Amino acid sequence: MVVCGDDGLAHRLAAELRGVYSEQVTLVVPPSERSVRPPVVGRARTASALLDRVVNAAVSRAGGNGG
Repeated sequence: MVVCGDDGLAHRLAAELRGVYSEQVTLVVPPSERSVRPPVVGRARTASALLDRVVNAAVSRAGGNGG
C-alpha cells in the first residue's frame, strides 16, 4: 500500500494499514521545500476517490463489513 501525505491522517492511515491489516506500507511525503506548487482542486478530488477505494479494498480484504 502507498499512502501519500504528511499530515496526521496519512500517518494514522499508514499505521492502521500496517498494524490492523498487516499490509506493507510506503508513506510518501512531500519535500520540505516550499517551492512545490499547491495541488489543484481536481487532484484533491481524485486523491480522495483513490483513498476511498484503498480503504474499501482493505476492509473487503480483511473480511470486514463495517458493522
